[in-house]
Amino acid sequence: MQNNEETAIRRIHIASNIAERHGEVMVVCFSGGKDSQVTLDLVQRAGVPFRAVYNVTTIDHPKNVNFIRTNYPEVEFVHPDLNFFDLCRKKKSLPTMIERWCCRYLKEYQRGAVKVMGVRREESAKRASYPVIHSDGRGRRFYPIIEWKEWEVWDYIERYRLPVNPCYDLGHRVGCMVCPFAPARVIVARFNEFPALKKKMLSLIADIRSKGYARDYTEYSDERILGWWISNKSMAEYLQPEFDF
Repeated sequence: MQNNEETAIRRIHIASNIAERHGEVMVVCFSGGKDSQVTLDLVQRAGVPFRAVYNVTTIDHPKNVNFIRTNYPEVEFVHPDLNFFDLCRKKKSLPTMIERWCCRYLKEYQRGAVKVMGVRREESAKRASYPVIHSDGRGRRFYPIIEWKEWEVWDYIERYRLPVNPCYDLGHRVGCMVCPFAPARVIVARFNEFPALKKKMLSLIADIRSKGYARDYTEYSDERILGWWISNKSMAEYLQPEFDF
């Protein structure tokens, strides 16, 4: 584990040096989740200049927002031009697992030559192929704990006595309260916890349907369309007729 920490800190120093050569300060992308907590702590231990930034998605869990404000006052909150609901109205659609444009607008808009992120290969099949450094038109992204396993992250949090996000204690994921990648049971739990959130989603669906969204399924209610969206199924599969035998 000590070697993992030393490797991560060495990578952070490299990222900081590159940012300095660009005349900038390295940006740490912070979500309040366990991986970003460990990454930020390693950056602080590295003793390099940095800005820690939380991109507000406007559908963040209040417990996560309060957790960050209470335990990480150094983190800067950055707000998007449009909230999630107005963004969907502008796009006249809802994001899906295939077309998750919401992340690009609400989570990945932070500018900077060098961004450090708590991304790990273990998290998904797509991330399994990520290199330590990823360069594109938006700059360089460094993943200092890319090889870490989940147990190593939790072990670090316990050993260095980092606070635990209450969303984990409640069995929630740390992230947007409504997300096409979240299991349906998680979103239903959020709707039960925040009934006003479900009402806003139904109002949103009614608005975008009036502009042509799901035009081939006009016979179904807004509630049914919302049920499809959180099901992670295709619309044709979820809304197929039901037969009694």
